Amino acid sequence: MPMVLDPALYQGKPIPLCYELAFDSPLFLFSAQPEVVAVDLKPFDESEGMFFVDEEKLGFDGVFERADNLSPGDGFVTWLAELPVKVIGGSKKSARIARQISQTLEILCFKLQFADSLGISTQLQQLAFYRLSSTDRGYGISATLSPVFRNWVENNREIAHNQAQAEMISAARRMWPSYFTGGKSEREYATRSFRVSHHFDDNLGLILQVAGNACDLGVDGMDLDDGPGWHLEPHNIDGPTQQLTLLSGIATMTRLVRESLSKPPLITL
Repeated sequence: MPMVLDPALYQGKPIPLCYELAFDSPLFLFSAQPEVVAVDLKPFDESEGMFFVDEEKLGFDGVFERADNLSPGDGFVTWLAELPVKVIGGSKKSARIARQISQTLEILCFKLQFADSLGISTQLQQLAFYRLSSTDRGYGISATLSPVFRNWVENNREIAHNQAQAEMISAARRMWPSYFTGGKSEREYATRSFRVSHHFDDNLGLILQVAGNACDLGVDGMDLDDGPGWHLEPHNIDGPTQQLTLLSGIATMTRLVRESLSKPPLITL
């Protein structure tokens, strides 16, 4: 078995929903129960700004803001963060917001992964756990996905691949517009630079690829992916733009899986 973030989730054990991260361009949507967030996190201040922990604002400089029009149910609240424009080749403010989104999610996903030990009351189950990292040497993201997630994607490959790919391109076009001025066709961007597929068109597992030097997030092709879930690892992620673009793809799939399970969907715009 690969080095997963949560072996129980990977193996299919029902885990009460600790948090959920979805994407609907240009927004990341983070849902959790406020009282659980308040137990695991306290406000603090550092170089990226004040870290807010309340029902109205969440993260560095309150980069995630509560969405009053969303009602996930079961006591969950949803906060939204909008991707900044022109992170690469733009203002320092845009680059700072991208870092704030990345590092806020790094903290939230790490702190809330084991929130089920606090006795969460919900019928909803966890679909995916994420781990993000940011250092001077580069950025990272890994994801452990439940068998429910994997089975839905396997049975709906065209929908999952196409919608995740479209959202990744939308995210990248917003944060890295200069990349899209090289005269390539939309088909070239879709087939060469931003791809969502399965390794070698077989069952070895999911892989998401974005523009860069072999920048991707996927099941390690050297591993025999014989577990019921999936675990995805990164390769050559240089900064928050690539990291958040890859994250937008897998979070889009999370939204699609949840919508297929929930009546009404957990998160909709």
